[in-house]
Order: sequence, then structure tokens, then C-alpha cells
Amino acid sequence: MHSNLNIKERLPMGMDNAIRFGVFLPVFVRGTNFDLILELTKFTEKLGLDSVWSCDHLLGVESVVKEPSKEYPPALESTVTLAALARETKRLRLGTAVSCIPYRNPPLYAKQIALLDVISNGRFELGFGAGWREKEFIAYDIPFRPFSKRLERTKEGIYLIKRLLEEESVSFDGKFIKIQNCQINPKPIQKPHPPFWLGAIGKRTLTELLPFADGWLPPAVSLDFIKSREPLVKEVEKKMGKRILKGIEFYTAIDKDRDLAIKRSNESIKEWFGYSIEEIDDLFLGDKRMKVELESSPFREVGKPALAVGGPDDCINMIEKYIKAGLSLFVLHFMPILESYQQLKIYAEKVIPYIKEEFG
Repeated sequence: MHSNLNIKERLPMGMDNAIRFGVFLPVFVRGTNFDLILELTKFTEKLGLDSVWSCDHLLGVESVVKEPSKEYPPALESTVTLAALARETKRLRLGTAVSCIPYRNPPLYAKQIALLDVISNGRFELGFGAGWREKEFIAYDIPFRPFSKRLERTKEGIYLIKRLLEEESVSFDGKFIKIQNCQINPKPIQKPHPPFWLGAIGKRTLTELLPFADGWLPPAVSLDFIKSREPLVKEVEKKMGKRILKGIEFYTAIDKDRDLAIKRSNESIKEWFGYSIEEIDDLFLGDKRMKVELESSPFREVGKPALAVGGPDDCINMIEKYIKAGLSLFVLHFMPILESYQQLKIYAEKVIPYIKEEFG
């Protein structure tokens, strides 16, 4: 299968070396609704940012460390949401961060991707991954296979999606998918296809799936973690003869100063990560007791998260560090996420203009 992948060397439309800022939409938390999402998206475009991104959760989520004690929050389905937003915007790019390929029939999803790109006039970007949240699979009657099988299915699915978007007609007899004379019409506007971003951090996943991607969009991992994966990224670039762009889901809380930003966000940060911002800082100070705690924390493997809490200068300083490590896309995940509107305005006035002037 792999000898015929024919992955293009050049970057798709809309991808270059410029520093780009997007907003992670609050499509999955208590209190959200489509009108709020639409208002935030229009405001993002008005302020001149580059993109908005929807997660692909089927059940709402308010924490990465525990399930909700009550009923699940609302969760807006990503494909329908982005299609609706596409008709209400003109310039803003629209992406998934990230789509779970095992949730879907890949040929049908390829057709949806193509139409999303047509509806948006060539502004769609596909983030993809293998999925991880077992409760969502079970709730929606989707088999939750062992990781190795989910990875295989994702690899076959994304390979087939790329072929279907590029070729006139595809027949395929795979391990998981079998199709005859499948045709996607209309084709996407972006050629050879919309930009593909891989949202994953494991070595095996990156090795297997990054060759299919144009960019790497991990969650809020540390600089040290990104640097530890750099040899693997370089190996894929050399093998595939193309550059892999790097971005990040960048958690942040911004206010006039750090004290106000902490006051604004600490409850949300503790709910999401299991620790307050002060406790997260303490985990990485070197204290023996905290080192033991770190071993059982969600940061055990990925290091201190990409979490910028403070005034404009604090946020600028952290973003600069990630830019110097080679990252060019920052998907801003505001804490608390339902206050994205207020915080986005500060970013647009105080942070983004400086970064764009400094780094282009």
C-alpha cells in the first residue's frame, strides 16, 4: 500500500511559514450553544485572526483528568458546525482539532471534507487522529479497538481519504475498508486537498501517521517535549521530501496583569488539568515531594504544559519561546473557555500585533 501513497511534496494552499493565530471554539462545554459559537467566530474574523477550530468530541468535556459528575455538557458536532460557520464568514480558515478517523466511514467523510472545502471556498483544514476517549466510542456504538487497531484503521482511513480527494475514481480492498469505483464529486477547491494536521504525541503514532500530514498540531505539550520529537519530525520530512509545519493548542488566560489573569482562570485551570496554576508551577520546581506527585500527574510524559497565564508581556514571552522552537500556528484555548470573547480582544490588541511585527 505505501509504495503508491503519492503524497505531494509541496504544501497545500493556505499553509506557509507565517505565524498564524486561531481560536479553539467552546463547542464542548456547559453553557455553550451555536449562537455563541457563531458570534465568537465572526468576532475572530473581524479582529483579523487567521482561523477557528472545532474539536471532534461526541460527548461534552470540561476536564482532561476526570469525567463530569453530572450529565455531559453539550457537544456541537464538528462537520455540521464548521459548514454553518463557513457560510457566515469570508476569510477565516476553519479547522478540526482534531477529527477522530475511527468514528467515521472514511469514504463518506472524504465526501464531507470535499464539500466543506467547496462551501468555505477553500478555507477548510483537517486535523486528524486515532481517538482516545472510550466513553464516546461506547456511547455511539463505535467499536473501541485496542490502540494498535485504532492506529491501523486511522492509517488506512486517512490514506484512502487522501486518494479519494485527489483521484477521479478509487477502488480499494483494504483490511478495514473495501470500496468499488468510489468517486468524490465535487472535488475540494484546495489542491491536492485541504491541509492535513496530525494531532498526536506518541512516537509510534507520529511515525505511522505524520507522513500523511502537512503539519503537526499537538495538544498543550512542553517545549522540551516538542524538542524531544524533533528528530522524528525531521526523519519524516526527509523520507517524504516535504516540510512538516508545527503548531500547538495553546492554553492561555490573559488580563491586564498576572494576578488578574490567575484570578480569572485558576478555577477553570484546576478543573481542566487537576491542578491550579501555582500547583503546576510547583510541580516543576525540583522539590522531591512534588517530583513524586509529578509522576502521577497528567504532565508525566508531556512536561509543563503550554499554558500562558498573565498580562500581555507574559503571553508574548511564552509564545516567542515556542516560535523559536519552530512553531508557526497557535490555536488559542482560552481559560475559562466561555470567556474567549473578552480575552480574544486583549490578544488582538496587545499580543498578536507585536508577534506578527516581530516574526512576520
